[in-house]
Amino acid sequence: MTNSNLAELEISAINLERRQPSTKTPTTTAGVPNIRRAITAEQLCILTFDRAGSSANIFDRATLNELNEHLNFIAGNSELKGLVLCSAKKSIFIAGADLHSIAAETDPAKLRELIQFGQTTFNRIAALPLVTVAAIHGACVGGGFEISLACDWRVASTDKATRIGLPETQIGLIPAWGGSTRLARLISLPKALDVILAGKTVAGKQALKYGMIDALVPREYLLENAFKKVYAGKPRRPRYALKNNSLTAKALAAWLRPKLNQKTRGHYPAVQKALEVVTRGIGVSVQESLRLEVEGIMELTRGQTTRNLINLFFQQERAKKLSVGQAFQPAGSGDFPVARRNTGLESPVNRQAGKPAPHPRGR
Repeated sequence: MTNSNLAELEISAINLERRQPSTKTPTTTAGVPNIRRAITAEQLCILTFDRAGSSANIFDRATLNELNEHLNFIAGNSELKGLVLCSAKKSIFIAGADLHSIAAETDPAKLRELIQFGQTTFNRIAALPLVTVAAIHGACVGGGFEISLACDWRVASTDKATRIGLPETQIGLIPAWGGSTRLARLISLPKALDVILAGKTVAGKQALKYGMIDALVPREYLLENAFKKVYAGKPRRPRYALKNNSLTAKALAAWLRPKLNQKTRGHYPAVQKALEVVTRGIGVSVQESLRLEVEGIMELTRGQTTRNLINLFFQQERAKKLSVGQAFQPAGSGDFPVARRNTGLESPVNRQAGKPAPHPRGR
């Protein structure tokens, strides 16, 4: 489906909402929406993320508020058959949370509320009775991938701009909007640890191999394939009973903990915290695992290491604007890193087999 097709869908949505004046598209305080809503003739809802005045989509409080208003509309319209999330940006799906707001927040209570607000919003998507699909083109990292994990299906474009992952540990954080909870349940605990501990972002083919996405298609067919997933219904996923259990989690944690200590020399506490949260979370309910995410990230944000790593990221972003070929792809200001920085971190979990691998020599 082309951009012109999407434009036609949005025109039809405008006509629909003119007949239902109580369902206006929510806007920011500046009067410009960050998310556009369209309804197809087949009663499929399309939410297009298009942050005003920016080349990137990020999650700040205003965007989360908008998303909740759209979810209110969806919850109140039982005739809708599916929800598709997509982006209007050239090379960004959603580049994560607004790091500036996180770094600037000095009140722990307000920061906790923001984290819980993000979790609650994504939980609403996960609980929808209709089929939900993330149609991913461009960078889909941090909170961008976490909202995708809350969807039933994930379809991504074959474009080289499409990179998917959870890079939070690189900046002293952990995935705390459901990433530490849902990824292991989707692809198995060993594979999820491989992605999360190293803060990886991977290309579409590797994401498909990992099971992080369900299909890889040319960009022009992205929405068409997303619609097909809606019509396919809710997916049935493997449960990984032999890998996703408390006994395996404890064994993996005990095996990995000293190896990570050796590699990080104590300089990256987020890696150890991610290991703790993910391995403990797999043996409890989703709700309890999400609580562990909140407590874990709150502990990290109280430390100087996280502040230093976030400040380092900001400095690299500023330097990027002055030169070409930096370690990050353009992703706007204050969002999560798109490509892995050379921190020297690599998960000692074999990414091919999803099993523990020997510790790399000389590192």
